[in-house]
Amino acid sequence: MNTTIQPSVVTSFMSSLSDTSAVRIPTELDRWSNRLARLLMSIGAGQGTAVAVVLSPSVELVVARSAVSKSGAKIAQVDPASVRDGVEPLAAQPITVGITTKSHRDGLSDAIDWLLLDDLSTVRRYMTVSDADVTEIERAKSA
Repeated sequence: MNTTIQPSVVTSFMSSLSDTSAVRIPTELDRWSNRLARLLMSIGAGQGTAVAVVLSPSVELVVARSAVSKSGAKIAQVDPASVRDGVEPLAAQPITVGITTKSHRDGLSDAIDWLLLDDLSTVRRYMTVSDADVTEIERAKSA
């Protein structure tokens, strides 16, 4: 049985979502996004902020979008291809927090505090925070 998710399916799903839509995702992914939301809030994401998301269509992108929403921040999604082409799509936006991977990090602004999902230090930080639902109190503290 083939369990690989085709990129076109993820792309179609992602394009159907708005920045403010509540995404219902499986329990394990929900827990992952709760942890990621807490990491984002610990480095400044929250109400009134935007988080850069530079990821290819993937499960990580779904989780990142959910985590940004849970943190109370807005999503500034960037196509990784535009970064490879030398475009700096985040230069005009006041963004200080972002999510990406090592493969997309080159060419991105050093003024942004990047959470690299595939970096050991991020994984260690991730494993030390709760996977329980993010509360309004937590969101208020991060604002």
